[in-house]
Amino acid sequence: MPLTEINVTNPPPVYANYWRDREAARAAAPPPPPWPAIDPGLLEDGRPRLPAFPLKVFPHQWREWVSDAAQWAGSSEDYVAQALLASVAGLCGQGVSARITEAWSEPVILWQALVGGPSSGKSAAFARVRALLAAVRPLKDSGDSAAPAVSVDAGLDQLNTALVGSSRGVLLWREDLADWMDEARRRPARPAWLAGWSAGPARIGRFSQECFAAGIAGTLTPESLSRDGGGAGFIDGDSALAARFLYVWPERGGAPSLADPGADDAGVTALLQKVADFAGRRGTPTVVPLDDAAIPRLEQVMVSVQRRADEADGVEAEWITAPEARLDRTILYLHGGGFVLGSIHSHRDICERLSQEGRARVLALNYRLAPENPFPAQLDDALAAYDWLLANGMIASRIAFAGDSAGAGLCLSTMLALKQAGRPLPGPRIRSRRWIGSSGPGS
Repeated sequence: MPLTEINVTNPPPVYANYWRDREAARAAAPPPPPWPAIDPGLLEDGRPRLPAFPLKVFPHQWREWVSDAAQWAGSSEDYVAQALLASVAGLCGQGVSARITEAWSEPVILWQALVGGPSSGKSAAFARVRALLAAVRPLKDSGDSAAPAVSVDAGLDQLNTALVGSSRGVLLWREDLADWMDEARRRPARPAWLAGWSAGPARIGRFSQECFAAGIAGTLTPESLSRDGGGAGFIDGDSALAARFLYVWPERGGAPSLADPGADDAGVTALLQKVADFAGRRGTPTVVPLDDAAIPRLEQVMVSVQRRADEADGVEAEWITAPEARLDRTILYLHGGGFVLGSIHSHRDICERLSQEGRARVLALNYRLAPENPFPAQLDDALAAYDWLLANGMIASRIAFAGDSAGAGLCLSTMLALKQAGRPLPGPRIRSRRWIGSSGPGS
């Protein structure tokens, strides 16, 4: 059989390959424009005024001490009140079980973030409370070295060691929660921290904890909530971890008083000691059922949360958030399907990838479909969802529209309607194979 002649001077033909060409085009394309910087007005003086902490819910002696201690430290009463709540939660931990129903109980564990600029009184507020905690005696016959064990700027390994000598849990104080988030969101630390919020089992290094109970209190500067460079900020971290915190960001307090106004430290220390003596220990906690008056109030809160979801003008939607998504970035996704097919369920995979690649939360919309709901029902639903995002604190420039096929066309229609109405427009737009219109019979 004769050998086939090979022409070495002319390379073999290269046939078109869609996937290879697409990857080459992506590699050669310029990087997408950056998201607009977060509105600095939200970070300090220009932000909306937030309601003050309802100090009246505290008993008289606690309330008077909070007011006097805040005056002495030049801090806000909100900071001092939150630090006091952190200390009570630290004394309780796994030693107190709050029973909501027969089948629903929770340990008294709080994660709190005190937000404010330098010299705003955050650290001074907690330092005042820590001084009181240092005078509280540990639970008798427990072997505890302190009540509670307060660890400052500690890591997981140090907390694990502290838990060995604690029958209720530990209280972690972090001067910079943004640095904590950078550590906590990484594996294998993340599962342990998620367990610590609910006193669940956790594996820390080579050791396992049957009940890892860790309360957290710490500070955040407004700038560290979101950083576009130089390391991840708090919001840039893990949204599941960030959502477990209670945040306080009050107005700046007055100048500190050089003369102590006479805060009753001894009286409040005695009250904290009563809390410590009242609480049980891991495995045998003191059970505290909800007061009869508290149950209807909790039900009202639960109903109001559900109502907020229903009041997106009646449009069904679903939040889809990747672990790396930033809380200040939102993508409103409008699915395709010719306005007669498609749903959140059919496009959830696309939304998950969008959230991962865009590092943003995705609000997937189940807009009404034809023919039962003819146009402009779909446009009305998209506008309602956009208005709902703005009404719930989202900034227009931090919202992106995304859609495929008919959904991409709906993105264009929605932006055109907003422009014609003189409304604020969203930031980046992401469209895929847009379907602009039809010209069939009856259209």
